[in-house]
Amino acid sequence: MDALTFIVEISKALAWPVVVVISLVLFRASLSQLLLAFASNPYFRAKWNGKELEIGTREAKKLSETIQMPPEERRFVEAVSEAPISPKVAIVEAWRDVEATATAALGITAFTSNADLETALESSKILDKEKFRLFTDLLQLRNKAVHIPERAISTNTAVEYSEAAHKLAAYIRAKKKAS
Repeated sequence: MDALTFIVEISKALAWPVVVVISLVLFRASLSQLLLAFASNPYFRAKWNGKELEIGTREAKKLSETIQMPPEERRFVEAVSEAPISPKVAIVEAWRDVEATATAALGITAFTSNADLETALESSKILDKEKFRLFTDLLQLRNKAVHIPERAISTNTAVEYSEAAHKLAAYIRAKKKAS
């Protein structure tokens, strides 16, 4: 290896570390202000190397304790919080909310199958075509979720299903109150 090749190789190896060091020196004041702002705000903390840089959920939860949440929203939060642990359970619980809301809206105390509930709901005209299609889609998706392995369902899928199911349940409750 001649001297020129050696210099080129050393330059290549040192280029990024030199850029990083120069950037840190040039932006030292801005970076320190940013880090101070980050550390002083309880909503922007995270855990790192065992030290608390927590994401402020405890503080936010404490501040929100005096706010009363409607039962249907509480069910949504519970279903979504279940999603990372068991996406299948989150989907089933979200479906149960739709099922319970639909049976209450129809005045049914017991039904033998989801097909009976579907038929009763369709004939009641509580749901328009689009919402009834959502009901049947959610039922089909719930049935598929029950029969596939837990690992095949992503947390995101469970959260999206829960959101759609709880929105439909809220819609049914609102339609029932209006009638």
